[in-house]
Amino acid sequence: MNPNSGGNGNGIIERRRRAIGIILAERPTISQRELMEVLEKQADIVNPRTGAAYCLGTINNDLQAIKRGWMERAYQCYSDWVSEQVAKLDRLEERAWRSNDLAIVLRCIDRRCKLLGLDEPTRLIVDWQQEAREAGLDPAEVFERYIAAAALAQSISSEETGG
Repeated sequence: MNPNSGGNGNGIIERRRRAIGIILAERPTISQRELMEVLEKQADIVNPRTGAAYCLGTINNDLQAIKRGWMERAYQCYSDWVSEQVAKLDRLEERAWRSNDLAIVLRCIDRRCKLLGLDEPTRLIVDWQQEAREAGLDPAEVFERYIAAAALAQSISSEETGG
């Protein structure tokens, strides 16, 4: 038995979620209450126990399940793409080894490491003092101006607030 069929074999949950997915594709910013109202107008999307529209809790659960499914499919597509790229690199590296082209072998290894996130992240080190010197400024003077400006701003703020 399908766990999404509500135990009755007629796919109520699948039909409701398919309808919700279609509505979301057409109106991605629709609220849950509006979604409930749209579903209410579809004769085949009603609660079979009550004959009325589904409650917001059910709509919310469906939305969470739909979005989870979309994320899983997106991850699977990404995972498939990474697998394809790794397979291409494997074939290229194998040919490079056979032709003794070590430069290509190393490029394949480097690319695979980047693709799989195996490299240590590149660190960006910003040295403001060195940057100031390269711009022709004296770092000590820049610092003093910054402190003076901050002190002035603090005194103005204190005066305005009566503090």
